[in-house]
Amino acid sequence: MTPKYIAHSWAVPPHVVLDALGEFQRRKKGPMSLDQIAAAQNISTSDLITSVEASIDSFNMTRPSPPSSPPQGSAPKDGS
Repeated sequence: MTPKYIAHSWAVPPHVVLDALGEFQRRKKGPMSLDQIAAAQNISTSDLITSVEASIDSFNMTRPSPPSSPPQGSAPKDGS
């Protein structure tokens, strides 16, 4: 998986995933997979995934909840 795909799949801004990845040396032009990024950082892919998941969880905890909509059929009556 690529960072952009993860951001899209988890509905988070790309910077959330990219910040979790930290600095790494690009070894190829174009998208890099998490395996490739982990290898560039000399860490395990599972450690990198743990970091990305923690970043996504942290972002989601601070994300404002969408406003709740009233239940269907409970529209206010106008008094007529």
